[in-house]
Amino acid sequence: MIIDLFAGPGGWSTGLNMIGRAETVGIEWDKAACDTARAAGHERMQADIAELDPFTIGGTDVEGIIASPPCQGFSPAGKGRGREDSARLIAAVGDFAHGDPRATLHATMTDDRSLLALEPLRWVLDLEPEWTTWEQVPAVLPLWEACAEVLRADGYDVWTGLVQAETLGVPQTRKRAILRARRGVLEPLPDRAARVTIGDVLPHWPAGSELRHLRGAGMIARYGPRRGRTTDQQSMTVTSKARSWELLTHGLPARQISIAEASLLQTFPANYPWTGSRSAQFRQLGDAVPPLMAAHILASVGAGELSLEAVA
Repeated sequence: MIIDLFAGPGGWSTGLNMIGRAETVGIEWDKAACDTARAAGHERMQADIAELDPFTIGGTDVEGIIASPPCQGFSPAGKGRGREDSARLIAAVGDFAHGDPRATLHATMTDDRSLLALEPLRWVLDLEPEWTTWEQVPAVLPLWEACAEVLRADGYDVWTGLVQAETLGVPQTRKRAILRARRGVLEPLPDRAARVTIGDVLPHWPAGSELRHLRGAGMIARYGPRRGRTTDQQSMTVTSKARSWELLTHGLPARQISIAEASLLQTFPANYPWTGSRSAQFRQLGDAVPPLMAAHILASVGAGELSLEAVA
């Protein structure tokens, strides 16, 4: 069994499919994300991970644990209050090897979501899978490094660091903190020499077209238009705000990017069955791990082998 914590709409699940794996239990509290994942054929349990006992889900038959805990508390794109909790969380990492310090920590958190970043450690120490992979925004790397020391003491070979999605064939610039661990020797995470561009995955866009963040008239008057990316480059990081990106093509009216086009930039299929309103669809898409990035990371911990068709 493979357990996908904070599984969302299916970024890791689709990545697992790329390496020939499907036997995953995904746990996610958001109904819209669960609906999308199920429509795509991925199993989902709608639940609050923090309220679950890992042993009731996985028992002793867990091969791998995947985790992308919520990042809003740490993200520089938001208020970032969770970064104030970093020192408290890092100091408490070692306590998870001897018990469950969450109740004490909860009373001290500036942002309640910050504590969710340690759920992967709790589940791995309880269930002791063969391998685990975690993903978060760059600000969480010091916490991942502290967790790595606990995992090494538990017998894992662990790698932590920042990974650029474009080095793994994703047609966008996206930097994420990654933790990879397995019992045994880890394989390196190779850098793909060839970079994939917007034009490679969206060839119907005329060459030289520009993908740009929308900016209101007042902001344009004060700061000018935001710089975008052309078809011979990678796109900006796909987030929920991609719903307001516009395509500028010489001689044609500007138009907003479609969810199908944004899906391809995130390495989902164009026909991925996103559910809910346009805003809900883009929120799910932006929160997800790019499946191709996930597939490379999963292959590097021995979860499966990435097919040439998935990389193409």
